[in-house]
Amino acid sequence: MTQNLFVINGEIILQERKKYIDELSSQLKKWDDDLQKLENKMYGTKGDLKKKIHCKIEELRKLKESANQRVIEIHHSGENTREGIKS
Repeated sequence: MTQNLFVINGEIILQERKKYIDELSSQLKKWDDDLQKLENKMYGTKGDLKKKIHCKIEELRKLKESANQRVIEIHHSGENTREGIKS
C-alpha cells in the first residue's frame, strides 16, 4: 500500500495519507467481521476443535490489535513524515 503515497520534501500529501489510513481502517473492520464469523462457528463445535479455534481467534485478535495500534500511530504521527508510516 505504501507505494500509493507521494512524498514531497519528506512530507506525505495529506489526501494520500488519509486515503491510506482509511484503507487500513476498512481492512481492520473486515477483520473484525471475519473474527466474529469465526467465533460464531466456534460455538457450534466441541472439544479439541473448539479449543483450537478459540486459541486461533485469540491469536488473530492480538495481531489485529497490533495492526490497529499501528493505524493509530500513523494517524497521530505528527506532521506526516515519511518515517511516520514506515513499518
